[in-house]
Amino acid sequence: MIEVLKQMVEALENPNSGLVPHGGEWHSIQSIAIQAGKQVIAELGSQEPVCPECKAEVLYECVACSRNNYPPQRTWVGLTPDELNTIGDSMKTWNSFSITDVYFAIEAKLKERNT
Repeated sequence: MIEVLKQMVEALENPNSGLVPHGGEWHSIQSIAIQAGKQVIAELGSQEPVCPECKAEVLYECVACSRNNYPPQRTWVGLTPDELNTIGDSMKTWNSFSITDVYFAIEAKLKERNT
């Protein structure tokens, strides 16, 4: 689909308003852009989400059969007591630290575990 969009933009950006060779034949720039646009519309139209159960058009919750089609969510991974102790032990070596320092240390470890 990206190639079709590139063709469309290329056809519209071409300053030559006459005929140009395309697919072994001569076409107007406007006809090439229109053809490419119609192809993109057709491809996007075929990608409308449908319920896998009853095939009704739906994004997340199907009103026809009440099926939940939300994408699965990742399981949150928290810190183990050992990891919290490690963070605490590393902070003992600091001369002074605030609650903000503790927060950022824990946040960094959680980001590491959940991304």
